[in-house]
Amino acid sequence: MAASHTSILGAVLLCAFLAFPEVHASFKGRIVETPEAGVAADLLHEISTLAPEMSPKQLQILKKTMISGKRSLRSTVFQDFNPVLWKPPTETEPGSDLNGIVFDVVLYQIPPFVDIDTPDGYIDPGNLNQTRTAANGGISGLAIDMLEEIAAQIGVSIRYYYPCEIAVYNQNARTCTQVTSNKALEMLDDIGGSNFFGTGPSFCDGDRCFVAGAPKITETSMRLYDVTQPFMEKGFTLAVRAGQATPVFMSWANPFYWTLWMLVVAEIVVCGICFMFVEGYGTNEALWSIANPLAQFYDSLFWSITIMLGAADKSPTTHAGRTLVSTQLFFGVLLISLYTGNLSTFLSVTNASTKLQSFEDLYDPESLYYSKSHSVCVPSNQPSVGSWLDTIESVEGMPFTRTEGVTVQDCLMQVYLEEATATLYDEPVVLYWINLMNQDGMCGDNGGYCTDPTATDEEACTCPEKTETLECLNPGDDKWTPVTGGVTLVGQLFNHFGYGLIFRKVSGGRHYYTAFSNAIQYLKEQGVLRDLEQAYIPAIDEIQCASASSGFQVLSFVNIQGLVTIVGFILFIGFCIGFLENIIAAIVYVMPCCAGVCKKAVEEG
Repeated sequence: MAASHTSILGAVLLCAFLAFPEVHASFKGRIVETPEAGVAADLLHEISTLAPEMSPKQLQILKKTMISGKRSLRSTVFQDFNPVLWKPPTETEPGSDLNGIVFDVVLYQIPPFVDIDTPDGYIDPGNLNQTRTAANGGISGLAIDMLEEIAAQIGVSIRYYYPCEIAVYNQNARTCTQVTSNKALEMLDDIGGSNFFGTGPSFCDGDRCFVAGAPKITETSMRLYDVTQPFMEKGFTLAVRAGQATPVFMSWANPFYWTLWMLVVAEIVVCGICFMFVEGYGTNEALWSIANPLAQFYDSLFWSITIMLGAADKSPTTHAGRTLVSTQLFFGVLLISLYTGNLSTFLSVTNASTKLQSFEDLYDPESLYYSKSHSVCVPSNQPSVGSWLDTIESVEGMPFTRTEGVTVQDCLMQVYLEEATATLYDEPVVLYWINLMNQDGMCGDNGGYCTDPTATDEEACTCPEKTETLECLNPGDDKWTPVTGGVTLVGQLFNHFGYGLIFRKVSGGRHYYTAFSNAIQYLKEQGVLRDLEQAYIPAIDEIQCASASSGFQVLSFVNIQGLVTIVGFILFIGFCIGFLENIIAAIVYVMPCCAGVCKKAVEEG
């Protein structure tokens, strides 16, 4: 009975907590603050005090009362929700009519999602006069193409703005500073204010406005704003420097995995044993006598190796032997072709190496690539990076060595120049900038960067112009800094999140974000968003280094030192065996009496 009483008591208290959600936690919905909240708190406290003294029957009655009153209570604390629904062409049931409605969209510069022409705002700050549009290319990117497709589907018009603070603009010689999603949200909240260009009386009429670009869907954004479903789900990625891999002793063997090398050795041994069976019983005089099986095996193994290399020292005398030789020759030709083809690639093309293989290598002492010298660059205008690192530090108890850059581009440049070991941010954004760095020649063995950012190689940097006599002119006195290697990504995505459209939270009236969520779902089903992602976000293995900065590696002894060492060792063994044979021959010549003894010893093995 005690156990039953305890379980019923727990159920009653759980019902009480569910009945009064605003008392104990933030509920996922639109909860209106009501004067009944204090009464609910007092009642909940009274229930938790008196419930332990109630009988099981009384608790059952209280539980039923709580459940029955739950629905009526919720109907009083939740405000009316009036979603605007859009039905795609594939559905016959009509949705809300949105034709002709104008939405104001607040953007911010974040390629590849949004690329604003002259975002410094010298011309039309904040896009107040709508001089930049998707039609004239003044505003472009993945998010813009998606919004234009949504607008065409649901029949609305869009006006694009971006945050440009009036005070900052006037202080900075009529230029706007680059901003992030936080500043865009500030502009969204500044309806009718005077802080930003564009937030006049006509801005966000009827709460028809939202932030677009690449704002992350977080607990805070969902609590303070109306957020659509994610149009893309990504995460942080780790960018590190990829330098030239140092050749090792066994670099010559890299074209094949070790398992394949073991298979080749096993095939040669098996072929030699087969030669002993098909050619070793006196049928082939060139083969050592079966009276000395060890010597015959060595002779057969040597025959197998020479066939593999295309220089057989014996001829078969049986049909089985001829078949075996033909098979071994065919196998040898294929193997040599595959090996030499791969070897030229492994020895002549630079392989990349990185100091890290995953994000855990930055903080986990048990990781193979962990080092206290590792550092991570944190872009100051992207606070989500610093917050994520703070969280990991508090959980793992291992502090990060941090360097600071202003933007993601600054941090990638620090990684490229080895001023930081790694940096991290949203994968699409990092891929965009790595691709741009490769297009600008910051990659490969002959890469580097110029004080003139438009030059992608040393000649274009230091010799941009030539006279009639082909003499170089460098009017800007530009300098070229050579850097070997580039920037790449390692490990898996982490800190996963989604990108959405963020609307103002409406206290009544119509909720337009639901219509945009319907449209996003439709674009997903039609494959439109997948196509946009492929068009704007390159895969890391698809990024190519600029042709002027890519080249082949000049081979040196270090590339083939292992091969030369092994060949030299085999030659040394052969020399030793030959030297021993010459000593035996000299002894036999000087002492003919030993010839019979030596011959008998050889025959008996």
